[in-house]
Amino acid sequence: MKMVRYETKKECLEALGIDSNTKGYWEWADADGTKHREHYKHAINTLKKRACWGWVENKETIHIWIGKKAKLDEVIEVLAHEIGHAQRPFHRNVFSEETKASKYAQTAVTALNAATELMGEF
Repeated sequence: MKMVRYETKKECLEALGIDSNTKGYWEWADADGTKHREHYKHAINTLKKRACWGWVENKETIHIWIGKKAKLDEVIEVLAHEIGHAQRPFHRNVFSEETKASKYAQTAVTALNAATELMGEF
């Protein structure tokens, strides 16, 4: 899988074609299937609070921005989420696809936390 890393969050968003003038809504779902829908302007404000963010292009290229204050678990979560989008089955329904990707992220972070705890026991 190819990766493209951006220096700024703005560059990462612009590569996706999103800026403060973008009209429409951003839709996603959590690992438990909770659906979210926000106007792009609100979604951009939400993303401003994140230390790491990414998106996947054509199921083969991850575009990612990692801020200076990002923690390992945040980076793992974003990468696993985007890798999840590249895995079959591909869902046409945006919420089903986001739920699938979020489950990959949740699994990866759980594994990281378990490994960290187990490694600390030695």
